[in-house]
Formats: sequence, C-alpha cells, structure tokens
Amino acid sequence: MAQLIPIPMPTRYDKNAPKFDSANPRTLERYIEDIGHLFDRANIVDVQAKKTYFTSYVSIQEQDIFEGLAEFAEGHSYEVFIDAVRKLYPGSSKEKKYTAADLTKLVEGRKGKRIGDIGEFSEYHRDFLAVSGYLVAKGKISRAEQSRAFVRGLPDSLWQRLLTRLQITDSDHDLDDEWENHRC
Repeated sequence: MAQLIPIPMPTRYDKNAPKFDSANPRTLERYIEDIGHLFDRANIVDVQAKKTYFTSYVSIQEQDIFEGLAEFAEGHSYEVFIDAVRKLYPGSSKEKKYTAADLTKLVEGRKGKRIGDIGEFSEYHRDFLAVSGYLVAKGKISRAEQSRAFVRGLPDSLWQRLLTRLQITDSDHDLDDEWENHRC
C-alpha cells in the first residue's frame, strides 16, 4: 500500500483553516473535528504541536485563554486539554445542543416581528424545527408543546388567517389537537 504524503497545516488566515466562533459555542465541536482531520492529513501526532496548532487558529483572546489553561502545559494529553477547553463553553456539547430556554427565546423573539413573506415564514419554521425537533427527540418537550410553541411565535393576525384556512380544509379537526402535515 502506498504511503500518503502528509499535507501541511494551513496558515492562520488560509481559507481552509478551521474556524471557531466563541460567540456561538456550538461551533467548538465542529472546530475540534475539523482540526482533528487536519492533524490526520498532516500526520501530526506530537501532543504539544497539536495544542499549539489548536490555539493558533482562534482569536488572540481565545488563544491567551487556551494557552493559560493548566492542561496546555506539557505532561497533559491532548484529550485532557480539549476537555478543559470544552468546559469553558457551556452549550458546546453535541449532547446538549438546545434547551427549553433557547426555544422560548426563539419564539418570543419572533413574536413581535412581522412575517412579510414566505421566505421569512420559512426561516422561522426552519429555526423552530432545529430547536424544537431536538427537544422533542430528547424527550424535553412533547409534540403538543412543540405545536403550541410554534403558534406562539406567529403574529396574531397571521395565526388567525392560518387557523381559518386550516378549519376550512379540515373542519372536523379538534382544535386541542396539534396540526400536522396540513397544507393551507
């Protein structure tokens, strides 16, 4: 089997450099994954080299924080260092992507805004499905709660028009039951 020639690590500002946005902690896991792939491609196995590269692609502030961790020092494994970094960013874990508070924030934030076209409605719907779908899958909210939360995020005038249309297309529907897979 032919050996692969290692590909050098990208420079800090290279378009292929991994990205981490500390304002969005959920990007941390993707950053860790991306830099891990780069380590594999570049054949980087030295623990301190991995830590140094890890800190070189983030902002100067993050770099100072990461390099100030006790786990950055020699004698600590890369995995221990990464775990210490993860602890700095609650909400970065794949295991806890969204909370009920995130859903409330999304719905309340949308409630006061006008939905002027199908694009704005679709944007709200996609954002809502990402958060609420995760919470339903994790058993944090029920389908009925999901349905009620979606409606709370709609302007009252739009919900009344949608409700009227749904009642016309499904006049036998119990209003206490959720509306699923209906086309207005």
